[in-house]
Amino acid sequence: MNSLLPESVLQHKKQGFGVPLKYWFRNDLNVFIHDKLLNNNSKISNYLDKKRISEIIMKSSSGGRSQGHQIWSLLFLESWLDNSAKSVR
Repeated sequence: MNSLLPESVLQHKKQGFGVPLKYWFRNDLNVFIHDKLLNNNSKISNYLDKKRISEIIMKSSSGGRSQGHQIWSLLFLESWLDNSAKSVR
């Protein structure tokens, strides 16, 4: 590797990066979020209040304070619940 990259790159401290959740959820993934979390077959609605989920999504979509991390968590919970239900069958 030393011959391919400068020493400054090889010795550089690891650095994270942000994910533009706010932008994605207000634009590209907005329809997906609604379809996944608010449809009548969503698994998450068996455990959480659908009205509250809708409020979180609407608050974020309307330009208010971004609820990106909450929505991200809800999407992953829905995905996990859906996959768990499929594996039990």
